[in-house]
Amino acid sequence: MKNVILSLTCLVLVLVLDQVSKRYGVSPQDIHWNYGIVFGLYSEVSSTVRIITLCSFGGFLLAIYFILLFFVPKNILSLKIGLSLLIGGVLGNVIDRMIDGRTIDFIPMPFTSIVFNVADFSQWLGAFFILWNIWKRGSEIWRPDNQRGQYLILPKEQMQFCMKLLAITLATSGIVGIFSFAFLRVVLLESSVSNNAAILTNFTIAYISIVALFCGIVFVFGLYVSHRSAGPIHAFSLFVDDLTQGKIRDFQLRDKDHFKQLEKIAIRLQEHFKK
Repeated sequence: MKNVILSLTCLVLVLVLDQVSKRYGVSPQDIHWNYGIVFGLYSEVSSTVRIITLCSFGGFLLAIYFILLFFVPKNILSLKIGLSLLIGGVLGNVIDRMIDGRTIDFIPMPFTSIVFNVADFSQWLGAFFILWNIWKRGSEIWRPDNQRGQYLILPKEQMQFCMKLLAITLATSGIVGIFSFAFLRVVLLESSVSNNAAILTNFTIAYISIVALFCGIVFVFGLYVSHRSAGPIHAFSLFVDDLTQGKIRDFQLRDKDHFKQLEKIAIRLQEHFKK
């Protein structure tokens, strides 16, 4: 939990430093407005498409970031910091898109025409940390020796848990979708937009696609979390079965498994059966 708090603090610091530097740390004549995506690319694309696409992408990255905080081994803090720097930088530019419809660049790169900002630098630094950790500590990240052979250990219970998460996700998405659709429709009608039907259709298709993708992410996350709960229960039941049959052995859970207190209970059971 301490590493998670440090990672989230790093994310918040990047956002605060980026926004403060853009709003108060640069004079108006030094500002370069970036209408593109990266280094001004795709600046000719419709502003509506750019803003919606980038903001949605930022939201997905934030969701994946929180999930990865659970997947990354707790002893690899530098990888979590790298993820925080990368996502913090992305979100810093996403905030610009949401407020101004464009990003604020003010740091010139020597010998080039490229201008960037604190968020861009944070992304590069975060990407470096991530790649360095994958290269140097790949075996610790993937931990093949610490993985169970299958993820569906108690299929019925795990699928029920995943379905409950999906139900909550769909219900929440449904409420947000209905509100957003109704709000957009009213705005279009009041603005007398001629092609409002096409806009609403595109919105509906895009929203359904986003919800479907997010449901997939939630399902995988639910499978991972339930695996960490079902695994210890299944392993402990096998351990107890062995004890009742006179097979005394050690009981040890894997990294990030839930119910760590089962190890202490197993030790007491071992001592009891040895008497």
